[in-house]
Amino acid sequence: MRAYIQKRLTAARGAMNSWKSWPKEPPRWRRTSTRRIEENSEHWRLDRMPTVDRNILRLAIFEMTKSSTPPAVIIDEALELARQFSGEESVGFINGVLDAVNKNRAATAWPQAGGEPM
Repeated sequence: MRAYIQKRLTAARGAMNSWKSWPKEPPRWRRTSTRRIEENSEHWRLDRMPTVDRNILRLAIFEMTKSSTPPAVIIDEALELARQFSGEESVGFINGVLDAVNKNRAATAWPQAGGEPM
């Protein structure tokens, strides 16, 4: 029994350390991602969107800016999160917003992976 408890505590500590190492979203980036969501979600106010959907969108936009992962992969992962944690109608909505964000990203000068967010 003692070995089992120690094993569980070790796993929990590892998960906590991993979570603590995730980058914190600075307020400036939060405003930028919020602006990008608002610009690309036609006829939707941010306060009408489910919180889970907003956060999936913010995470995907952050990754599009900060990682070298192809946008199609980021969008696909965001859709999987939406399928798992939100409703089926959210999947289409998130896909549409992220597709528009990606098209605007390609048309404008966003920072390269690892660069400072605008």
